[in-house]
Amino acid sequence: MSAVPLGWLGIVRLGLVQSAIGAIVMLATSLLNRVMVVEYALPAALPAGLVAWHYAVQLSRPVWGHGSDRGARRTPWIIGGMAVLALGALLAVGALPLLAARAPGGLALAIAAFAMIGVGVGAAGTSLLALLATRVAAERRAAAAAITWIMMVAGIAVTAGVAGALLEPFSAARLTRVAAGVAGCAFALAVVALLGVERGAPSRALAMPVDASRRGERSANLTTALRTIWDDGEARRFTLFVFVSMLAYAMQDLILEPFAGLVFGLAPGASTQLSGVQHGGVLVGMIVAGVGGGAFGGGRGVGGETRRLRWWIGGGCLGSAAALAGLALAARIGPGWPLTANVALLGLANGVFAVAAIGAMIALAGSGQAEGREQAGLRMGVWGAAQAIAFGLGGLLGATGVDLGRSRIDSPATVFTLVFLVEALVFVVAAALAMRRPGRRQDMTPVARARGGGMTTYDCVVVGGGPAGATAAAELAQAGRSVLLLDRAGRIKPCGGAIPPRLIRDFAIPDHLIVGRARTARMIAPSRRAVDMPVDPSGAGGYVGMVDRDTFDEWLRDRAAKQGAERRTGRFEAIVRDGDGGAQVRYTDGEGDHRVRARCVIGADGARSRVAEAVFDDAVRNPCVFAYHEVIRTPQPGTAAFDRTRCDVFYQAEFSPDFYGWLFPHGDTASIGVGSAHKGHGLRDATSRLRVRLGLESCVTLRREGAPIPLRPLRRWDNGRDVLVIGDAAGAVAPASGEGLYYAMLSARFAAEAVDTFLASGDPRALGAARRRFMRAHGLVFRILAIMQHFWYRDDRRRERFVAMCADRDVQHLTWHAYMNKRLIYARPLAYARIFAKDMRHLLQTAS
Repeated sequence: MSAVPLGWLGIVRLGLVQSAIGAIVMLATSLLNRVMVVEYALPAALPAGLVAWHYAVQLSRPVWGHGSDRGARRTPWIIGGMAVLALGALLAVGALPLLAARAPGGLALAIAAFAMIGVGVGAAGTSLLALLATRVAAERRAAAAAITWIMMVAGIAVTAGVAGALLEPFSAARLTRVAAGVAGCAFALAVVALLGVERGAPSRALAMPVDASRRGERSANLTTALRTIWDDGEARRFTLFVFVSMLAYAMQDLILEPFAGLVFGLAPGASTQLSGVQHGGVLVGMIVAGVGGGAFGGGRGVGGETRRLRWWIGGGCLGSAAALAGLALAARIGPGWPLTANVALLGLANGVFAVAAIGAMIALAGSGQAEGREQAGLRMGVWGAAQAIAFGLGGLLGATGVDLGRSRIDSPATVFTLVFLVEALVFVVAAALAMRRPGRRQDMTPVARARGGGMTTYDCVVVGGGPAGATAAAELAQAGRSVLLLDRAGRIKPCGGAIPPRLIRDFAIPDHLIVGRARTARMIAPSRRAVDMPVDPSGAGGYVGMVDRDTFDEWLRDRAAKQGAERRTGRFEAIVRDGDGGAQVRYTDGEGDHRVRARCVIGADGARSRVAEAVFDDAVRNPCVFAYHEVIRTPQPGTAAFDRTRCDVFYQAEFSPDFYGWLFPHGDTASIGVGSAHKGHGLRDATSRLRVRLGLESCVTLRREGAPIPLRPLRRWDNGRDVLVIGDAAGAVAPASGEGLYYAMLSARFAAEAVDTFLASGDPRALGAARRRFMRAHGLVFRILAIMQHFWYRDDRRRERFVAMCADRDVQHLTWHAYMNKRLIYARPLAYARIFAKDMRHLLQTAS
C-alpha cells in the first residue's frame, strides 16, 4: 500500500518550511552581506567569499539526500537541517564583531558558520524536495513546485521587510536580537508545519517499494547509488540541464543592474526598481507554469508528466534566450528600447522554466521510488549540487565576462551585447537538453549481444521462474540489464499460497491476483482442541491474502518479460566454463541442447537446486521438509469443516509426526496437504486421511503436487565469482511455518541489487551483500522459529501445549504483527515478558 498523496494543505505546509529556509538564507546571505560592507566597513570580497563558500559546502547535498533515503522518515532530516541552518546564521552574526575587530578566530568562526549554513540548506532543502517528490501526486507536482517556490520568495520578502524595519536604528545588539528572532521563528514554523506530515504514510521502512531490511543499507553505499543514477540516461541528461540552465540564469543575475546603469544611465533607485520588475515577472511566470504545467498537456505517470513539463521548460529557456537577445539589441539601440517590458519578459520566462524544471525534478526524483529504489533524496542532492556549482560559477563568469570585456573594449554597449548573446546561447543549449526526447529505457542500457559462434551473452541468466526468479529477472531488467529467464514447463511448487500485506505492498501485487482473504487462522491440537487466531481482532478489515500459484507465478513471469527480460522454457543442465573462465549456461528443451553466455547466473530453481548443487558442496545436505498437497474444488457452502475466510493448521501426529497439515482456502479452490521431514511418512495417504476427517473426500481434485521445502538458509549464497542462489535454492524459507513467498521475493530483490552492483563494478564481493542483508533483516526470526520447531513439534504432548499457548492474546498480537509486517515489535517489552513467563510455565509442565 503506497502512502496517501499530500493534499493542497499538505503542500502549503511544506511551502511554509521552504519559506522558513528562505528567511534564514536571506538573513545570512543578503542582510549580513550589507551589514558587513556598510555598517562594519569590511571588504566586499569577504561576504562574497563566505556566500561562495556556503554554495561550495552544498556540494555535500547528495550525502544528505542519501542519508534521508536510508532513514525511516525524512522529517527528522529536514528539522535537523533547519536546526543547523539556524545555529549557523546565529554564529555568523556572532562572528561580525570579531571580524570587525580583526580578532583571532573571527574568520574561522565565520567560515564555520557559513559551512553550517551550507550544510543546513543542503540537508533541509534536499530532504524537503525529496518529501515533495515522494508524497505529491503526479498531476499536482508542477503546482506544488510553484506553490513552494512562491512561498519561499514570499518568506524572503516578508523577512527582509520586517527585519529591515526592526533593525532601525542599527546596533550590534539589535542585530543579534533580530537574527535570533528570525532564526527562532523560522525554525518553530518549520517544526509546526512538519508535524504529522508523514503520519499518513507508513514508515518507509515498511512501505512499498523499499523493504524494511534496507534501513541503514538501502543503497549499498553512496558511490554505488551515485553510479546507479549516472547510469540512468535521463537522470544524467537532467543533471546536465540543471547545470547549464542555472549557469545561464546566474550569469544574467548579477549584471542586469550594472547594465541598466552603464548603458541606459539609470540611477541606483531606478535600476533597483527594474530588478523588482524582473522579480515580479519571475513570480508571474511561476504562477503561469504552476497552473499550466499541471493543467495542460500530457499523459499520466512519470513519463507523461516529464513530457508535459519538458515543453514548459523548453519554452521558458527559449523565452529567456529571446529576452536576453532583446537586451543585446537594447544595448545597441539604447534608451529608445522598451527596457522595462524586456526585463519583465525575461523574468516571466525565468519563472516559467524554473518552476517547470523543479516540477520535472520532483517527478524524476519520485521515479526512483516508483522503480523500486529509494533514491529521491539522493537524486535531489545530485541536482542541488549541480545547481550550487552553477550558481557560484555563473555569477563569477557573468561578472568576470563584463570586467574582461570592459578592459579590452571601450564601448560598454558592445560588451553587454556580447555577454547577453553568450547567455542567450547558453539558454538555447539548456532548451535543447530539456526538449530532447529521451530514448526508451532499453535503448539506453546494455542488451543481450552475440559473440563468436553466434552464442548470445546476457548480463544475467536467471534459472527458475518462480516468485524468486521472476522477481530477480524483473528488477534486473528494470535496471537496464539484459536478462534471460529460463524456466521449466509445468512446474508448480506445493504451496498454501498465503501472502502477507507486506508482500502485497512491497512488490505491488494487484488486487485481482488475491483469490481469497483469510481473516482467521485455526490451530488444531492433537486432542482436536481448536484455537482461533483472528488476524485483526479490532474488526478493521485486516486479512492475509491467498493466491493460486499457477496464475500468480505466471503473472510474475509476464511482469519480468514486460520489463525487458527474455523468457525461454528449458531444463537447466550445467554451468560450463569457456576458455576465458566465463560462464556458459547449458540447457535442454524439445529442440535439443543449447548454450548461452552469462556474466552472472542466478539460481532460483527451488530446493535441491541444480544450480546450487553445481557450485556448493553442502547444498545437497541442507535439511528439508517434504510437502505434498492437493488442489481441490471448494466444497459447497455449509460444509462444517470448511470456511472460505479461515486457514486451518493441524498439529497432529496422525497427519504429520514432525510438521503440520493444512487446509487453506483459495476462492474457488482450496489447498489441502501435509509436510514431514520423515522420508518414510506417507504424505499422500496422510492427505487422504485428512480429507476424510474433514468430509472433503468427494471434492474434485484438480492437481497434485509435491516438493521439498528447505529448513535453513545455506551458509553461502554466492560462489565468490559469478553465481548466486536465492529463494528456496538458498534456503530462504521460514522454519516452523514453511513460509517462503515473501522471503523468496525479498531475497530476489537483494540479489538483483547485488548483481547490478557486481555488473557495474566487476567486484564479485558485491554478490555477498544479498545474503548479508537478508540475514541481517530476518536471521534472528529464522533462528527463533528453528528453535521453536525443534522443541514444540517433537511430539503430540508438546504440540498440545503449543496450541494452548496460541490462545493467549499477547501471543496472537505479536505473532500476527510479525507475520503481517515482517518485523519484530520492540516497543512492548511487557508483552514479551508475559510470553516468556507463560513459555516457561508450559515448558515446565511439559518436562514434568
